[in-house]
Amino acid sequence: MRIERVDDTTVKLFITYSDIEARGFKREDLWTNRKRGEEFFWNMMEEINEEEDFVVEGPLWIQVHAFEKGVEVTISKSKNEDLINMSDDDNEQLDYQVNDLLSQTFDQEDSLEDLFEQRQQQKENAQQQEHNERKQQNTRTVIVKFNDLEEVIDYAHHNNQKTDEFEDLLYSLNNIYYYAIHFDESVDQEAINDSYSQLLEFAYPTDKSEVYLNDYAKIIMSHNVASQVRRYFPSTTE
Repeated sequence: MRIERVDDTTVKLFITYSDIEARGFKREDLWTNRKRGEEFFWNMMEEINEEEDFVVEGPLWIQVHAFEKGVEVTISKSKNEDLINMSDDDNEQLDYQVNDLLSQTFDQEDSLEDLFEQRQQQKENAQQQEHNERKQQNTRTVIVKFNDLEEVIDYAHHNNQKTDEFEDLLYSLNNIYYYAIHFDESVDQEAINDSYSQLLEFAYPTDKSEVYLNDYAKIIMSHNVASQVRRYFPSTTE
């Protein structure tokens, strides 16, 4: 515990949670156990009196700030004119004031911990989103259109492309078929352009984006689409 004398009537102390536990108290006790909370406070006041000759007389004004590693407490004694006007009821309220302030402090600390966890979760979510966006940037998608199922079957049986190592999807929307291939960062742009040219020998360009298709179209096949089409549909030109 660190004690700082501000002036004749005010002291400030900072105590870590490990210091609190070293004194035989649990953090939970301080805001759930009224007796233990008061005992902890008066133990601190005894230490302050021993080190700074700060004798408690009359009501105290207490400010408490909770931090990640501990709490900072500012304690001020009433001035002489305040002591003269102090009633017995004021004196009786002192113990309740101490306990209520401790309770509010650690309730605040709970809120700070919740806020810290929320910010940590937000940070992790932002990092994950950034990772996903970076991954999407490194993944190039080519999309073409087939006017009917026969064109899809013809492509599956007669193309010479190797697409089984990449993720591909076949969408259906209003009896039109859209074929998407995702190329990762290992494929250079020239190879992607070449694959797109080969696709256009069987299919047609489209202005439909992957986002649009995911929202409005239905995925009917995924992963090695050409192989699945050959498996279920014989060639229409044989």
